[in-house]
Amino acid sequence: MCRACGPYYTEGRLVSLSTTERGHDRKLLGRSGMKKLAAILLCLCVLVGLTAVAQEQEKYKEKLVFKSKMGNVTFDHAKHQERAQKCETCHDKLFPKTEEPLGFGKGMHKPAEAAKTSCAACHVDGGTAFQTKGNCNKCHVKAAAK
Repeated sequence: MCRACGPYYTEGRLVSLSTTERGHDRKLLGRSGMKKLAAILLCLCVLVGLTAVAQEQEKYKEKLVFKSKMGNVTFDHAKHQERAQKCETCHDKLFPKTEEPLGFGKGMHKPAEAAKTSCAACHVDGGTAFQTKGNCNKCHVKAAAK
């Protein structure tokens, strides 16, 4: 409590604890004070939420390299996220959030294309991105000869 609203003493004796005797409201926060407090708490909640989202987005690597005999495949996360917009488009229904090999190897392209799974969920004839058939070098890049 403030000095004006504190215990009231006369000649060293406690006379009253009441604040209404001096024309003050008993409430520590009036209506406008409660609104300010609610606004501050709301801002803090939003700030904490945005911080959590930012930290989650920072966890992924910009580029992932998957080893392949046909040439390594470099997955550009930011480029794919531009098109997909939401993480849930791919994770976890198509890909787990891991750097483990995808298992999209030899003998996997055609079954994945038929089932529209893995990369072939988008990279298939009639999909939202270029099809894999005839476009090997768009994903598979062989290392330069030494």
